[in-house]
Amino acid sequence: MAKQLNISRKSVQMTAKNELGLRSYRLLSGQILADQAKQNWKEKRKKPREFFKVRRIEDVLRSDEKVSTVEVAKNSQNHLQLLSPDLKNKHKRKTATRGHFPESLMVWGSISATDKTFLIFIDKIVKISAKVYQEEILEKVVVPWKQKHPNFIIQQEWATAYTAKTKIHSPETKISSFLTKDLWPANSLDLNPLGFSAWGVMEELPRSRNVKTW
Repeated sequence: MAKQLNISRKSVQMTAKNELGLRSYRLLSGQILADQAKQNWKEKRKKPREFFKVRRIEDVLRSDEKVSTVEVAKNSQNHLQLLSPDLKNKHKRKTATRGHFPESLMVWGSISATDKTFLIFIDKIVKISAKVYQEEILEKVVVPWKQKHPNFIIQQEWATAYTAKTKIHSPETKISSFLTKDLWPANSLDLNPLGFSAWGVMEELPRSRNVKTW
């Protein structure tokens, strides 16, 4: 802008700040949605309203999973080391390392309006197949949940592993109700409290550890 107006950059900054009252903010990030996806999203947003006219929204058990990086975050501005100038190029200077494939862990959890389940941690080398999902999550967590919450409805993300057909006994006969695909609007964080709150806090804890520089 300064080049276009043929004035100094400082003049542009002072004008924008003092005369126009403008401030600079980071751009918000969002997912690109095609026109068809937007139309599907609008149509699906209406269906949960009809569904919950006869069912209690408080009975919904909202589940989600997150693959989190457990590697400590490095910040070149904040992670500094105090050394005398004579030692800055010596072996005593610390090196903040990073892996080509950082350590990660998948976590599954679920929450309702009044209660929550415990978290399930799954190693990244374990492939989340339909069999693993049904045996390790549905059978061990969701089915026992029904004992205290007999009228609950599970909202699960409709990934391939959750919908694939397997030869094992399906827990659907033990679970009262699922929110089907047509009741799950894609890209709706307001319907997924774990996505917009819990996962961010959980991921921040290991990444906020300080890098030792002494």
